[in-house]
Amino acid sequence: VERDEVLSWAKKVMPQAVVKRMTLVMDNLRYAVGGYFKAQFKIMGVVFLILMVGLALLRINYFALIAFLIAFLDFLPFFFPLFGRQLLLLDSKPEAQSFIASGKCGLFQIGNG
Repeated sequence: VERDEVLSWAKKVMPQAVVKRMTLVMDNLRYAVGGYFKAQFKIMGVVFLILMVGLALLRINYFALIAFLIAFLDFLPFFFPLFGRQLLLLDSKPEAQSFIASGKCGLFQIGNG
């Protein structure tokens, strides 16, 4: 609620040239971020379609759900800085370390089995 009040106050206090430059920068930033997300969703859609066709040809059960989950996880690395801190905190807890270690060993055994 106070955001609008702070912005209007800042625009009154700042010189007009600074306000104009800040508006230009914010507009360009919104355009760039919006374009990035639009491109990522298009890529996610293409990956989903390719996976869905491939998994359907292989006659995998729940192929659409699996294809969607994989496509979503392909998009997820963008959000790692948001979730990475929680993963690091989980990794620092003693009870979680044994769980994570056993999971890593299980993955190693599957990969080399």
